[in-house]
Amino acid sequence: MRLFIVCAAACVAVFAATMDEGELEQMTQAAKQGNSAAQYNLGILYLQGERLPKNEVLGAQWLQRSAEQGQPQAQFILGICYLNGQGVSQDGALAFKWIKEAADRGHAQAQYSMGTFYTQGNGVPKDDAAALKWFEKAGGQGHAVSQYELAYSHYIGRGTPKDDVRSFSWALKAAQQGFLAAMVSVGSSYAYGEGTMQNFPEAAKWLERAAMNGASIAQHLTALFYTNGIGVPRDSAQATRWLRQFMQTRQQEREKQPIPEAAAAQFKRIQQAAKQGNADAQHELANCYSAGFGTPQDFEQAALWFLKAAENGNLSAQYRIAICYGFGAGISLDYAQALRWLKEAAQQGHVQAQYILGNYYYEGRGCEKDPKEAFVWYKKAAEQGHAVAQWCVGNAYMFGRGVARDHQEADFWFQKAAALGFDQRPDSTR
Repeated sequence: MRLFIVCAAACVAVFAATMDEGELEQMTQAAKQGNSAAQYNLGILYLQGERLPKNEVLGAQWLQRSAEQGQPQAQFILGICYLNGQGVSQDGALAFKWIKEAADRGHAQAQYSMGTFYTQGNGVPKDDAAALKWFEKAGGQGHAVSQYELAYSHYIGRGTPKDDVRSFSWALKAAQQGFLAAMVSVGSSYAYGEGTMQNFPEAAKWLERAAMNGASIAQHLTALFYTNGIGVPRDSAQATRWLRQFMQTRQQEREKQPIPEAAAAQFKRIQQAAKQGNADAQHELANCYSAGFGTPQDFEQAALWFLKAAENGNLSAQYRIAICYGFGAGISLDYAQALRWLKEAAQQGHVQAQYILGNYYYEGRGCEKDPKEAFVWYKKAAEQGHAVAQWCVGNAYMFGRGVARDHQEADFWFQKAAALGFDQRPDSTR
């Protein structure tokens, strides 16, 4: 949280650097006469020792005067001071009070902080629904981190029902502001068709942007895309470049963040159960290898254990191994095998597998193009509430793709998709 004070100080320091001694004295006099902006600026200068001798106590006192007059930035920084014990005695209750005052006045960073208080149960009972409301206030003002928190909340169903479409929408807003984790999320969503139409060129674009900014998983996926010509032309030189960069980044990450002992112990327990043939444990072990939880990240081992779990009937693993085959992630690219496992999962009702299987048939991945079979699987996913599949069904009816044209049915399915947040125009090229 000290970072917020440093950032605020940097802004005030730029302003103060242009002031001569007379102007600095005028600001001091204005502060003494009750000018809240001058009180805030003076407080920051004392807090950080910019143009004035560093005095955190005096800095906090000036911030308090400004905050009491309703200056939101002063209220927020004063709350951070109480949170950190900077110039005042550490006091969680007063930290919450002042940050909430700022948040109620529309201060986006304070609104984000309120959200984190509720997600973490910091000074208040943990309440994901309350956190979501604060993130929405900040996100609506363009606060990128809050937008990403909203994307994550909708993706996992934290404080709200799980909703991939709304998750993607918020992630895209944050990504467009350059927020790295959101860029990875948007690229992955386009790649996997989660919350939006599967679109490999868009996936490649966003993942390479994230890769250039140091996201290791994006570097790995970008290498796979160039290796297999997914969304970009095949390019072995670019594939090699990004694979090397991925390995270098992962090594740096491991050096900075060694594996926690508790995670390593949990990994060993999962591994033991997996080796005894437990399909759920095998799936969980694959997830550990994929995410680097409790063990170094290893995509080959992840694919191996996804396959074992899939062969033992684990539904989620059947979908995940299909994705591995479809991207060549940890295993050789094989659209036919991807199709096989998508069918296995789709026939058991896995809604995302049904949608992706529709894409395979529509595009002819691992099979001949078959719009009729694509429609069958889009319809099954649509009937389970998959918004993008509902749009695909509407589009199929609109243009007679694998089914007779029927504008009334098209409108019905377009409206259902729109009600779930996927409000796209019909596309005659799709």
